[in-house]
Amino acid sequence: MKKILATSKTCGPCHAIKARLSRMSIEVETRDLTNSDDFQWFRKHSIRHVPCLVVEDDNGDIEIVQGTEEIIQRLSA
Repeated sequence: MKKILATSKTCGPCHAIKARLSRMSIEVETRDLTNSDDFQWFRKHSIRHVPCLVVEDDNGDIEIVQGTEEIIQRLSA
């Protein structure tokens, strides 16, 4: 199962959630909306709001988790 946190350098809640995950010693792959290399990934998953967590299972099925508390809960499970 793959978990990727969609963020942006200019997003205050994104900075807060990454700091909170760091304090909890939770590591997660991130993609940044402002990074041109990640832009196609955002389009592929139709992500228009950050922060959000993209959870992809082994079959390629995608779950999008939005909301700071919901993301923290999903990553700490």
